[in-house]
Amino acid sequence: RVRGNRNRAALPLDPLKMVSSKWPIAIGRVPLIRSFLAVAGIAIALSAMQGPLWEFLQDRDQLNPLYLLARRFIQCIEGSVYMVSLVPTAPTIDNSYFEWADSLQDNWKVIRDELDDILVEVEEVPDFLDISPEQKTIIKRQAWKTYFFAAFGVWIEENGARCPKTWELLKEIPNLKTAFFSILLPGQRISRHRGAYNGVLRYHLGLKVPQPSNQCSLELNNELIHWEEGIGFAFDDTYYHEAWNDSDEIRVILLLDILRPLRFPFPTINNFFVNTIGRTPFVQNARTALLQWNEAQKQNKENQ
Repeated sequence: RVRGNRNRAALPLDPLKMVSSKWPIAIGRVPLIRSFLAVAGIAIALSAMQGPLWEFLQDRDQLNPLYLLARRFIQCIEGSVYMVSLVPTAPTIDNSYFEWADSLQDNWKVIRDELDDILVEVEEVPDFLDISPEQKTIIKRQAWKTYFFAAFGVWIEENGARCPKTWELLKEIPNLKTAFFSILLPGQRISRHRGAYNGVLRYHLGLKVPQPSNQCSLELNNELIHWEEGIGFAFDDTYYHEAWNDSDEIRVILLLDILRPLRFPFPTINNFFVNTIGRTPFVQNARTALLQWNEAQKQNKENQ
């Protein structure tokens, strides 16, 4: 893949960094203690989000103390994740760390063939904002479409039935949490943002990339990456990134979220933490919307 640098203006200070981060030395130097404390704190905070506090916490502009406290706990556990990671903590991670990566690349044309069948009815593929309205801060409506195979740990059987070979390949990937065809429409952009938590890594496999490829780019940590068909790469999406498609054609990648490999016993802690996040209304509502969309499409086809 082709890389390059692009100069940027200085970014404003992150208000989260303005919150005191002077944790006790004992906690800061012992990742196991930090992890358990962070998980406990986050579990409590996220449980609170199940009630009336959820709408209040969603308004990040208020910089309310409870939201900042939850973010501070996440920052605490993210520091521990880096300390016990079995893969590099750099923005991009070499495919050699993932046994399944070669299989996906070797079979990319098989995946592409099944994708082409889906694209025949691309207007029926749900807009990401229909699944997760919270994404309105980074994307416009009718800009980003998503065909899910797995969403937050839940496998979408009916979607897999339409792409059986892709489904079989995905089932071989350990600790896979999310998988979907990510369809970025012509002339669209996904604004600069960062992922929620570094215990999960992201992987992109280029399937349909308009030419010349520099019209479609991912900027990750101020470095440009151009997708290439049949080439995949893993990265830590908690580094700030944005994506755009300046061409007149759609761009499609296979997007995966997988648990970051960690030293024992941290995989268990990490999985617990990710599952806790999966119980928040933010994730539950998105999962429900996805299942409802699929059911509605099924009913429409049966009535035709």
